[in-house]
Amino acid sequence: MEEENNKNKKTGRKILLAVILFFFIIFIIIFMIGVGINNTFFNLNFHEKLVTDAGIFENIDYSFIISDLEENMSDSERAYEGAKEKDMGEEEMEKVILIAMSEAFPPEWFEDTYLDVVEEIITVIKRDKEEIDLVIDLKDNKEILVNEITEEIELLIDDKEIEGAEIDKPSIKGTNEFSENDEKFEANITDEEFLEFEDNEIIGDGFVEEEMEDFPTEIELKEVLPERMLNFIGIVRKVFFILSSIFLIIFIVLFFIFGKFEGSFKWVGVGIFLPGIILYLISFLIFLTISKSIIEIGKNMPLSLEKLVTVWGLVMSSFRTIFLIFLILGVLLFATGFIIEKFRD
Repeated sequence: MEEENNKNKKTGRKILLAVILFFFIIFIIIFMIGVGINNTFFNLNFHEKLVTDAGIFENIDYSFIISDLEENMSDSERAYEGAKEKDMGEEEMEKVILIAMSEAFPPEWFEDTYLDVVEEIITVIKRDKEEIDLVIDLKDNKEILVNEITEEIELLIDDKEIEGAEIDKPSIKGTNEFSENDEKFEANITDEEFLEFEDNEIIGDGFVEEEMEDFPTEIELKEVLPERMLNFIGIVRKVFFILSSIFLIIFIVLFFIFGKFEGSFKWVGVGIFLPGIILYLISFLIFLTISKSIIEIGKNMPLSLEKLVTVWGLVMSSFRTIFLIFLILGVLLFATGFIIEKFRD
């Protein structure tokens, strides 16, 4: 009878341990994903890897912001009217802006600014400071942008205006307005003389500056980023790790109470190993599945498809490293319990 009772107790304890193990596995899965997120998106070293190893800002496609610049340039009809009078279409104007953008905002600027912004965000999320106070200075960039646009337009005009060739010129007899019915005639004035007509000037002094007047000279990060949301994420992160520590201690204590000393190592080892191997294998499937979707995502991104795949690869590699560490830890704990059990026998 006593033997049967002991057997029933042993069976009941194993069932209880299996239930505890089930919830422990769920907890470890959530914990590993949380650690993975923390070690990637909330880790400045990971973002530095994106810049150095993935080179996310090398050969950046500047055309993704050309629409914003075109809005500024088209506020005055003179920009496009002047371009049309000089046979400069939208494609050539886009080239001008793209060249200017590459000079005003080189890849190095994007790299430094990106890391500064990320560091500021991570600092706020980790509650090292409460407010965002980073200001991105654009004064020098704006000055370079204005100068480059002016120079590139002048170069285009120089290329298109060949003395003695038939070109469209504004009527300058008796009016200072462009005539829609002007006919082609032999050019008998130089570009410099043409651009000196005060009311007909296309890119005279101050023209580009005026068109780019609304372009900002600085960006206050707190005006762009939702500070409350960052603070909320910081609170969630802190609560997550506090609760994780509490639950981890509770689970380990339960395994030691119901699984004995040597058995507890094996139960904890299994509880860590299974989520580790499951998530490690799933991460490969996720990488292959989502990599196909990146082709569609890449159409609306300034980064090349190759860069996007590299970034996604680094993210998943970081997660897999976490999963692998837990997997190995699980094996070591199980082996420790097995060895202790053998020595006790």
